[in-house]
Amino acid sequence: YGAMYLSDIMAAYVQRHPHVTLDVMLSDRYADLVAEGIDVAIRIGTLRDSDLIARRLAPCPMMLCASPELLDRLGPFETVGELRHAPRLAFSDAVSAGAWTVVDPNGQAHVIDGPIRMTANNMQILLAAAVRGTGVAYGPSFVFEPDLATGRLIALLPDHQTTDLTIHAVYPTNRQVPLKLRSFVDHLAASLSHPGR
Repeated sequence: YGAMYLSDIMAAYVQRHPHVTLDVMLSDRYADLVAEGIDVAIRIGTLRDSDLIARRLAPCPMMLCASPELLDRLGPFETVGELRHAPRLAFSDAVSAGAWTVVDPNGQAHVIDGPIRMTANNMQILLAAAVRGTGVAYGPSFVFEPDLATGRLIALLPDHQTTDLTIHAVYPTNRQVPLKLRSFVDHLAASLSHPGR
């Protein structure tokens, strides 16, 4: 997410505020902001209870997808029941890595569980595996959109709703938030609520 969506936003912030220096670290791991001296983190998903301040930046819709090759070989995976027997690619750091929940058009929730072919703590690895036909992937739509546009991946169960995660900026509590931190988070919020601005 950082490389795909935040790089231009951060560059624009530095241009507007030449007195501020950014030290950007991209990682999928859960960092301890206080212990590591990090001013602000961008987190996707359900936030853990903590003493951090959180500001909602944008929604993060989730989706299921697979390659045309996998669908030709094992598919078409048009129902939840069929997906329960599909080889799956799971993000290991998710709260429920192996249990994917979808809601059908009638409002009925279904859990997709079953064999997991591969887990990884990095979505790019799971994306590459999905494109190669290794299994069905479940993750943030922004990860899969470029390959969906080219036909290298196909969305599954498009009439079902998936869990939408939220993208937050989180930072340590402090009675007085530094002005540069406040202005940076404001810039992120404004940029993500008006893409292309």
